[in-house]
Amino acid sequence: MALPLPAALAPGLSDHLCHAYDGVSELSEQARSFLAAGMVLGQRAVVIAPERERSLAREIAEAAALDGAGDTRVDVLDLERIIGDVDVRVTLRSLDSVLTSALEQGWTGLRAVTMLTQPATEPFLRQALGGWEHALGQWQSFRPVASVCCFDRSVLGDKAVQEFACLHPRVVTTGPAAPFRLYFRAGQLVLDGEVDSFSAPLLAQALRHVRAAPGERLLIDARGLSFINHRGLAALVEGLAQRSGGVTLLGAPALVTRLRPNLGVGEDVLDVLPCPW
Repeated sequence: MALPLPAALAPGLSDHLCHAYDGVSELSEQARSFLAAGMVLGQRAVVIAPERERSLAREIAEAAALDGAGDTRVDVLDLERIIGDVDVRVTLRSLDSVLTSALEQGWTGLRAVTMLTQPATEPFLRQALGGWEHALGQWQSFRPVASVCCFDRSVLGDKAVQEFACLHPRVVTTGPAAPFRLYFRAGQLVLDGEVDSFSAPLLAQALRHVRAAPGERLLIDARGLSFINHRGLAALVEGLAQRSGGVTLLGAPALVTRLRPNLGVGEDVLDVLPCPW
């Protein structure tokens, strides 16, 4: 479920948030609050923006600095330099460097607002952006990094925004919420929300971003999965279990166990176990 505005502040040092905004004023208000909350926690605050939105990013950074405690500066970083051609390796090298530098200077971590509408409008970059988001979420899920990925609904439309929103643990929007979320928590893959016949194709698309080695059994924390029907399970089997060593859903609804035989797959492909934590 999407968080109602303005209750969008990150709860701690590590977070991965999607903000699907309507208009510059909403983006600015939420970004300033998000950055200011991080500064209170002692994080280094940055705004990462493409060249065409650099002036707006500077305005947000300056306003957030005024909102924050003391005389802390909020830096603006080049999106193109950070992400390359939406290359995960380039991004993680860049962010590792920024985070390491921040920690060495005494900051408690990194707090970033990333303006991603532009790459999401370009077909080649948009295709790679989902995998980039998923990998970035895994990296930061056990680091003191909190980020909000910002997408303009008026430019992209709700359908495109949901492709990215469902890869985040938290979504802030006044528009349609992502029906489910596939993300990492402390390095553990998590699936929560609801997957029905309408959202199963979106799940199938999201699962393409999960890296799975042949023979590797994947554990998914499904305690927050309130509902999944046969089409959602079929998407899970075809999109992930069959290209890995199978999938185990931890703490999934009892309905999964009843539906699994109807898919014609065994427990070696898909099973359900109590969550050990």
